[in-house]
Parts: sequence; structure tokens; C-alpha cells
Amino acid sequence: MALAQFDGTVVEALKQTETALSTYSHEMSEERSLVHARNEAEQASRQAGRLFRFGRTSFMDVIAAQAAAENKLTASRERIIQRQI
Repeated sequence: MALAQFDGTVVEALKQTETALSTYSHEMSEERSLVHARNEAEQASRQAGRLFRFGRTSFMDVIAAQAAAENKLTASRERIIQRQI
């Protein structure tokens, strides 16, 4: 009886570990995608900065281009940290 209960506890712990590792792996993959998106947003920000210097766009557009992807990346990194705890 005790051995069966122990086995059940171990199996449940393994399932939870597998789920946690799968979730963590997915989050790491998403972070890589967001790093790529942030890099592209940085390029867009530089382009928006050039447009601003030539009077073709507002400064708010420049700031929005800089902040958008960085915010997503920060949120992803926070989720990764939470999964590591």
C-alpha cells in the first residue's frame, strides 16, 4: 500500500516536472523570437528617428517604435524568471 502511494507520488511529480520543463522551453523559444522582433523594432526606431529628423513623422512615433518590442521582451523575461522559481 505505501509503495503504491509512493509510486503515485513519484509519477505525479514527474508529470509536473515534465509540464514545467515544457512550458519553460516554450517560453525560451518565445523569448528568442521576441529578441529578434526587438532587434527589428530597433531598426524601425532608427528609421523613425531619421524620418523625425527630416520632419516626416512625430517624436511620439519614434518613442512608440522604441518601446513596443522592448516591453514584450521584458514581459517574456519576467515569465521566464517566474518559471525558474
